[in-house]
Amino acid sequence: MTTRHFSRTFGQIISFIVLLIALCNGVNLQSIRPFSSQGQTILSSSPFVFRRYQTKPFSRQPSFILSNINIPSINDNDSNTDTIAKEPETSNALSQYWINDELFRKKFIVELQRSMGSKREDISSSTSPTVTTIHRNKAGNAIAVEVASAISSEEVATMRALSGGIKKCIEQGKEDSSSMDLDEIKSFEVHFEHRSFGEGKGGNDCTYLAPFLQAIAPGVAETVKGIATLAWRAASWNIDLENGENIPNDNHFNPMSMGIRTSEHLSYNGWRSLEAHKDVGSIYTIMISIKDPEDYEGGEFFLHNSMFESTNVKLDKFSAIVFKSNNIHGVRPITSGHRESFVTELWINDDSPIGMCRPTEEQWETFISS
Repeated sequence: MTTRHFSRTFGQIISFIVLLIALCNGVNLQSIRPFSSQGQTILSSSPFVFRRYQTKPFSRQPSFILSNINIPSINDNDSNTDTIAKEPETSNALSQYWINDELFRKKFIVELQRSMGSKREDISSSTSPTVTTIHRNKAGNAIAVEVASAISSEEVATMRALSGGIKKCIEQGKEDSSSMDLDEIKSFEVHFEHRSFGEGKGGNDCTYLAPFLQAIAPGVAETVKGIATLAWRAASWNIDLENGENIPNDNHFNPMSMGIRTSEHLSYNGWRSLEAHKDVGSIYTIMISIKDPEDYEGGEFFLHNSMFESTNVKLDKFSAIVFKSNNIHGVRPITSGHRESFVTELWINDDSPIGMCRPTEEQWETFISS
């Protein structure tokens, strides 16, 4: 922990010196890119670093130079700054953590790219998401929104490749510890879990994709947030139903301004169900079905719309349901076949870092203050 803190502090000092020199010499700050120890670069205004300060969807993504992947980068002199996330208004501990101490200094990020093979390039969505159903509670308030054609097959293939790459890197780290140091192995291993909710309460095999999803497949991450935004507007979650005014409180934030708390590839192969629960700490949950409903029997997603009633939903392949995370929900017993989904939770904090899978508020505060 002391070594990591020193590395982080030293990186911050170097960044400050570079910034100070740039200011003295009148250098255009947009042209400065922090460098990692492995010669990889990241745009200083990347969307997943300062995500909460960007409220508009990106028409194109800043690119990341990783390993030997050739992805066109944004021209430093490009005057169209609307497509680039804005610098934070105040000092942000997380941004320094990302740039100087975490993502692009890790050897396994390169190994992860390699393990993904031909699916490692991010693919933009070619679908046209459409709201089909708005579910309401007894009071008439929208609690969930179904979206058809939410994601493309290419994007799902990219997500699955990322999930497989994470599991492959975990296995490689266990077999050959010389490829990564002990801290790297430990922080990476937690990204896969045989997650049980307790005796008789079901569970799933969970691969935690964030923050690799935002770094390696930013278009997929933005598609997910775009789905949430579409549902947010359709459900009028930004409108006070009594007087028609915008609601300023955190429970109705625009999804594009929120951070990704967790993004998960969930497999129910061998798991029969998932008990009723709430995603405490998150604001919106986006669940995308990536299996044909005919591939498994049972396994309906359910959502409580009152104390005694619930709605069952069996989504078509590549369709989504977006709901407020504090609503009680779960998965009915699966009698045969294999259920599989892609789930993301958004919250009011920034994106969660490597090794901190679905953090609680307390864990987040400890991380920020450390």
